[in-house]
Amino acid sequence: MQKNLDLRLEKSFVIAGKYQLGILFDVFNVFNEAVVTSWGTRIGYDWSMTGAASTDGHDLYGLNLPRRARIGIRLMF
Repeated sequence: MQKNLDLRLEKSFVIAGKYQLGILFDVFNVFNEAVVTSWGTRIGYDWSMTGAASTDGHDLYGLNLPRRARIGIRLMF
């Protein structure tokens, strides 16, 4: 189960009666959750010294990115 929240704030202004200029502020991964995006089994490492199968033979391949912010502009014509 994951908690992932992305937010966007935008303010638009009318320019010259026909154009719109938007100022954007985005925040990604607001809760800063480290969610596993991919994992797998390491081939050849799923064993212990006794020869019994190991339950911890999984390798972490990817996490989502940490909290980050972005500022941008948008011109609509």
